[in-house]
Amino acid sequence: MMLQAQFATPTVRDGLRMCIARRALDDIPVLESESHLQPPWVWPEGTNWKVLDDWTERVGAASRKILGDLQCYRVSFIGTDPPHQRHGCGSLLLQRGLDRSKSDSYPAYLENTIDAGPLYERHRFKAAETLWMVLDGTGKDGAAVVYEEMFFIFRPSAKARTA
Repeated sequence: MMLQAQFATPTVRDGLRMCIARRALDDIPVLESESHLQPPWVWPEGTNWKVLDDWTERVGAASRKILGDLQCYRVSFIGTDPPHQRHGCGSLLLQRGLDRSKSDSYPAYLENTIDAGPLYERHRFKAAETLWMVLDGTGKDGAAVVYEEMFFIFRPSAKARTA
């Protein structure tokens, strides 16, 4: 729903795919710290800046509230094509990030849809915050809809840190 609001047409979403592809290899895995600041995203022409800027500000505020200046791994853009969901692909991708989190003793953090919550909770992520936004004109017949997103954090156990 959020992607539909931010990137409203198939052409703009194709541009988004290219933006994500350009960054994917550079971002896996990235420990966020003062020593590694990511370059800004370059968004495709046609992006709905009003929605994107509002969402970005809200996500940033929630992230600062949850993490403060805590170094962590960010788990981003895990998704499975619907016909292939519930076969363990997402869990395999997620587990790679969690293994790194555990070995380095840094928490892992992510934002995702409410629907994805059970996947992250099965992997010991804890819900930390919820974001709500009204997205005008994105529902059926152009109605406004309420978008919800959850923020999750995984903290490696003390046992994992000493192993």
